[in-house]
Amino acid sequence: MIILKKKNLVLLWHLPIVTLKKVRQEKDATILLDNGDNLQGQPVVYYYNFIDTVSPHFLSQVYELYEYDAGTVGNHDIETGHSVYDRW
Repeated sequence: MIILKKKNLVLLWHLPIVTLKKVRQEKDATILLDNGDNLQGQPVVYYYNFIDTVSPHFLSQVYELYEYDAGTVGNHDIETGHSVYDRW
């Protein structure tokens, strides 16, 4: 998973993923949902939206790592345009 190769991001995402994995082991039915509006407002997201437009998008890799079950698309996700959200 590419996200784990980015050393400055490992610590940011390490604790939540460990907690999530523990909850999934302890509970029979665990559903992870996202409420959208993720493609604006974060510096790392801006970087993948408009600077590094060739690599897989950071958030798509986070979604895969966390194994999201479902999510919604918010207006801020659409405002970034096809060049961004089509990379998912």
